[in-house]
Amino acid sequence: MENSKHTPGPWKIGIAKNQNNALAVFDSRAEVGNNPKDHRCICIVTEPEMADKEDEANAALIAAAPDLLKALKALAGLEAWIQDRELKEMFQKIVYSAIAKAETV
Repeated sequence: MENSKHTPGPWKIGIAKNQNNALAVFDSRAEVGNNPKDHRCICIVTEPEMADKEDEANAALIAAAPDLLKALKALAGLEAWIQDRELKEMFQKIVYSAIAKAETV
């Protein structure tokens, strides 16, 4: 994504070997299993012995973040097609606030 401050996507889920096999999200250019600091580890989701289905779902959501932001920005381009004023206001509130939340540093 142009002008983004975050690590470009796509991201993927993997195991951080040097973090005792912790569940992690990596830059897709990373070689999963090596030192996350050297290979753009986005985040450690949880300790391996504590990982459960909720943690796996959280990791999937985090890994999808760049794609979700890109989709929201594409969706924002459809605003001009919305004729109903109330629907347009709701659209703007939801889409633009989500984009702002993702891009606020």
